[in-house]
Amino acid sequence: MTSNAVITGNGTGAVNMIATADGAAYAEAANGALKFGTLPVKQGGTGHNSLAQYGILLGNGDSAITVVGANTTATKKFLRMTGTGSAGAVPA
Repeated sequence: MTSNAVITGNGTGAVNMIATADGAAYAEAANGALKFGTLPVKQGGTGHNSLAQYGILLGNGDSAITVVGANTTATKKFLRMTGTGSAGAVPA
C-alpha cells in the first residue's frame, strides 16, 4: 500500500491507489479521474490559491472569481475605507 494514498474503485471490482498531493481533491466529471489542486469554480471553489488581504470577491460567471484589491477605486464603491493599515485603508 502506498503511504498517504486515496483508494478509488473503478466500478468493476478493481481498486486504484492515487497518491495525495497539495490542494483539494476533486473530479471534473461524474466518475472522472481524481485530481488534487486549487478547487475550480465548477466544483465549488474560488479558482484561486490565495486572496488579497481586505480584497473583495466578485463572481465571474463560471471562471475563477475576480479579486478587487484593497484601497482601489473599485473597492471604495463597495466599502467605506478608513485608517491606514499595511495595505492602505482598511474596509469598514
